[in-house]
Amino acid sequence: MAAINIVTVENPDEKTEITLKIMHALPAWFSPPEDIDIKAVIHREFPFIAAYDGDEPIGFVALKIHNQYTADIYNIGVLGHYHRRGIGRGLLIAAERYCADCGYMYLSVKTLDASAEYEPYERTRTFYYKMGFVPLEVFTTFWDEENPCLFLVKRLRGDGIGASADAADVDTDVDAADVDTDTTNADAATDAYATYSPAFWRALDQLVTASKIVIDRPKGSRHPKYPSIVYPVDYGYLENTSSMDGGGIDIWQGTAGGCGVDAIICTVDSLKRDSEIKILINCSEEEKQLVLEAHNNSEYMKGILIHKNKSV
Repeated sequence: MAAINIVTVENPDEKTEITLKIMHALPAWFSPPEDIDIKAVIHREFPFIAAYDGDEPIGFVALKIHNQYTADIYNIGVLGHYHRRGIGRGLLIAAERYCADCGYMYLSVKTLDASAEYEPYERTRTFYYKMGFVPLEVFTTFWDEENPCLFLVKRLRGDGIGASADAADVDTDVDAADVDTDTTNADAATDAYATYSPAFWRALDQLVTASKIVIDRPKGSRHPKYPSIVYPVDYGYLENTSSMDGGGIDIWQGTAGGCGVDAIICTVDSLKRDSEIKILINCSEEEKQLVLEAHNNSEYMKGILIHKNKSV
């Protein structure tokens, strides 16, 4: 399954190059050219996330941080021939994950109000509404009277591994006490697995097969808020799915081709007071252990690894 890669871009020159390519290709949304050139410079200092098809950038989102509570979608764009393929949604989800991981509570955006009656931005507003943004106010003179500004906002929820871990809490060792080895009522548990787990794993296989995998945190990348946390395996989500946190279902994608879905990790975060599952796809045994360690590197988050071949 081919994947569109969505990644954080750190290099300022790459941010400028991607901005110029995408925005100049979308004159219905971005003009005049001299404004685009200015924004390409401004974006160099902003958090910046890009979507790639292979090595080619096809979209981006640049974020402006207002304060400790709020970030703003300063600009977002996707090349025209990639519209209606979920790329914009993927970029926005990645931006929301980034903001939630950094502790921001709200994500805002400014766009053209409906009173301007301009069709391209009708689609833009529909997109934001579908993504959960709500309108707060229209500013008729923010840009100018012919371009009334609609101000929208969305409340964020926490997401991502390590979101509740302070840098001082990071520990690469996994204490045996953190792993559930209790075998009480083992016979009853075995009967339950034999009755129910085959259908569970088939349902997971069907879900993954029918979904596009988006890798927004590649192996070796760092957590946006806790840079001491490094992702040991490609980390992302299944597009157009929903998890407990309101985002897509999280996945880890390894390098052992042909394994498919053969394990999950169940996590509990006592600080955020939530629980999730992470689907492991094509992960070797070594990669599974690295992922398990990643979910046990804080006093607040703990995870257990469940193998398909050990639950039947």
